[in-house]
Amino acid sequence: MRRIRWAVAIVGSSAVLVSACGGGTSPASGDGGSSSSSQSSSGATAAGGATVASSSTPGSGGAPAAGVLAAGQATAGSFSGRQFSYSGNGGTTQDAQNKIFGDFATVVGASYAPDGPPTAAKVKAQVDSGNVTWDIVDAPEVDLAEGCGTVYQKIDYSKLDTSKLSPLVPKQDCGIALNASPWTFAYDTEAFPQAPTSWADFFDLAKFPGKRAIYAGFPMQQIEIALLGSGVDPGKLAPPDVDAGYAELDKLKSDLVFYSAGSESQQMMASNQIVACICWSGRVYTEIQNGSHWALVPTAPPVLRMDYLAIPIGSKNTDVAYAAINYFIGAQQQAYWQEATGYPR
Repeated sequence: MRRIRWAVAIVGSSAVLVSACGGGTSPASGDGGSSSSSQSSSGATAAGGATVASSSTPGSGGAPAAGVLAAGQATAGSFSGRQFSYSGNGGTTQDAQNKIFGDFATVVGASYAPDGPPTAAKVKAQVDSGNVTWDIVDAPEVDLAEGCGTVYQKIDYSKLDTSKLSPLVPKQDCGIALNASPWTFAYDTEAFPQAPTSWADFFDLAKFPGKRAIYAGFPMQQIEIALLGSGVDPGKLAPPDVDAGYAELDKLKSDLVFYSAGSESQQMMASNQIVACICWSGRVYTEIQNGSHWALVPTAPPVLRMDYLAIPIGSKNTDVAYAAINYFIGAQQQAYWQEATGYPR
């Protein structure tokens, strides 16, 4: 069973759980905004504010092999005429990812094709058929663990510059950390005269009536949250009492709806389909920034999930995928990622 890690604080509009790789300024002025440019020593210009370079300056730990660029850099025209695809979970989160990968494609001269969602079944079906159309996918840690070496390629870290990544960033055999996404208790502030204060309130339809949304995948995490709602101490969740968890979820049966992607949870919040949600924090922050009357319950401890950038076995553009991921983990790109999505990396 996956080990739950708890967020210790949610500050402002960003969950401060995992630090990004270094400082830097935003390479864009929001989702799909215009890019700034900077000059390298060779005079080439990179989209998204990243410097074009032809060599790497290794840092301490995780230094790339000779000839691998520093994170966040790309060589102009290096993949001219090539193409690559990224499969994500849609919405404003993927808008930000598309911005970064799109900037990389512009620099290197490649064509970029975003797609999604990358459910484990879809990725496995591509690999099994030998017709892999996705070169990079967003893989949750559960899927990554189950498919490492059979669905997802083992990462050759010598092709990446991870020297500036925080030691807090989990390193996996088959994926590069994409973001830490806390599952939080979110609620419509106009739905209840009194704000909820704990996970128990999520399961209390008498005091807080209305439709609730939970993620359709990873049932064990939903059970763990249900156990928290029933009063189980966070330190005593393992091993989980599955029957007790289902009993708690049964309280919501008539008012429970499911979402299969983060973008769908945003749509549910924005269209007033639900009054409460076990939602990823970045999706909730985006709705708050968009003017929706939603809030988080700060006293209901969020459950932290990690997502990873992974390369499916059979990708036809693995070399482009490595270069794109190396660009994605640059400091400026990560500063933009956090500003645009509210997710830490």
